[in-house]
Amino acid sequence: MVSGIYMFSKGALQRLIDVLSKADMSVSHQSVMTGLKALTKDAHQTVKCGAKKESWYIVYDNINMAFRKRNQRLYNQDSFDSETTATVIISKEFVEEESDPCPARHLYLADHCMDTENNAHLQKAFRFHLTEVLRRYGQTFQ
Repeated sequence: MVSGIYMFSKGALQRLIDVLSKADMSVSHQSVMTGLKALTKDAHQTVKCGAKKESWYIVYDNINMAFRKRNQRLYNQDSFDSETTATVIISKEFVEEESDPCPARHLYLADHCMDTENNAHLQKAFRFHLTEVLRRYGQTFQ
């Protein structure tokens, strides 16, 4: 099971995992998927039970990955993926209490509105993306 999960995590094709399973070097791809679903369900249940009993924190992290193309052409260019992941940390340490039990009541509509700096940034980003679309597909729009 360990070798099957390892190969799956490294992007091995289903056919390769099944061939190695026939050679008794791994479990089948279906067994790997069943095992991963069971691990996910067990981890989810563990976090739910632990969060009910102990203090917990949520930590967010941004993951930025640049994908470089060796031979760049008009339709084969570098790309950049940006994602966010969250991790729950269950701790026996006491979580500091908020001084105000309901901090959301201090929020106003103005707190959620964009200021001039954010608006200027949004316009620059929009202009950049619009220019990029027109550059790539401008001939087809004609």
